Amino acid sequence: MPAPILKNKTIPFFIDQALHLVVLYCCSFNSNLIGHTVGLVQEVNWPLVTAVVFASYPSSIIMAKLLEGMSDRIELDHKSLPNAGKYIGIIERLFVLIFIILGRWEAIGLLITAKSVFRFNDLKESNSRKLTEYILIGTLLSFGLAILTGLIYLGVR
Repeated sequence: MPAPILKNKTIPFFIDQALHLVVLYCCSFNSNLIGHTVGLVQEVNWPLVTAVVFASYPSSIIMAKLLEGMSDRIELDHKSLPNAGKYIGIIERLFVLIFIILGRWEAIGLLITAKSVFRFNDLKESNSRKLTEYILIGTLLSFGLAILTGLIYLGVR
């Protein structure tokens, strides 16, 4: 009897990512493993590198997985650049991460305000409640992932 095909690939994805985090945790905190390699490796701030990498592409994949059920229910604007939302999200998460590390929480509010101002006309013209909700959920998830990443980094270092 063949194995059932998983219709929902989100759960295996998150299990896979959790296992990645466990391996990274074990590697970064095992001083014997890293300590006996090159001296340069010891000088690298591995928690910071991990936070920056996580805030970029892995967070984009997580966002896509969490929002994939909603994205097919809205009409996307085909006038926008390909993958623009993904790259905007990466840049905003990196800014939020930097602001948290620097202790400049007020700058995160400024960033949210600036993004809202730029999006206001697009949302006003589209007159689509679904699109507005989708963008709001995506923005809050993106900022939430970046804030969580920053707080974990501050707790680890």
